[in-house]
Amino acid sequence: MSAEFVDKDRQPETRDTVVLPDGRWGKPEHNEFHLLPDGTIAEGRQPHALLHGDGHADLKNPPTFVVDYPAPGKFVVRVGTVSHSGLLRFRIDDRQILDRELPCAEGLGKKSVFRPQWKLWETTYDEDVAIDVPAGRHRIRVENLGRDWVRVASYVMTGCSVLDKPNVLVCGMKSDGVAMLWVQNRDSSWFNHARGAVPPVAAFTVTATDLPDGKYRLQWWETWRGTIERTEPVEVRGGRLTVGIPELKTDIAIKVLPEKSAKD
Repeated sequence: MSAEFVDKDRQPETRDTVVLPDGRWGKPEHNEFHLLPDGTIAEGRQPHALLHGDGHADLKNPPTFVVDYPAPGKFVVRVGTVSHSGLLRFRIDDRQILDRELPCAEGLGKKSVFRPQWKLWETTYDEDVAIDVPAGRHRIRVENLGRDWVRVASYVMTGCSVLDKPNVLVCGMKSDGVAMLWVQNRDSSWFNHARGAVPPVAAFTVTATDLPDGKYRLQWWETWRGTIERTEPVEVRGGRLTVGIPELKTDIAIKVLPEKSAKD
């Protein structure tokens, strides 16, 4: 199945690329991450949240992000908790850009806690550390040269996701007598709804393939109430069914019934 905008002249939309790291302990398996235009990472790789310092030198494997910036932007690291002090070093294309010290002691950051079992302080910063990045393709490396670990909540590359197709999730299934489609605005999450931050997706089409030719009836289901909004006749030719979706704020389900069974 595929989705295309109705307006073929529509300019691609750019958004921030947000990478959420894996919270596991241990040495990261990978240290290079290629960001794709849709904001995902090639090969499904995921950096670790903990950037280890000298206290766990055997676990160090600092990440390098390979990313295309369509326009000048920023690379932002959201720093969470730091153990025993950290020192973040940022490099762009092997050129040192910034060193940011993250000391740990009583009264620093948002809060600090002493860990008597290890005889050290942990300080929670919950703040962004950002560097400017020029337009073009770059290798951005982040390393912790501090005494212990720095926990990263997220990496953000501003304006690096290029959406030239509808930002939707399309799922489907079929049997001999019925086919089902579910189309979701990817921004329609409970978190975004709570913030009032769910931009609608402009009108687009969804094309399903490998259906028997013939006449069908579509049932449009409002998923939040579980009710049928409307029905309409369609025809499948060459095994392809193209459905026009108006502006989509949340999600929609579509049941595809052969004309005969729809009347029964």
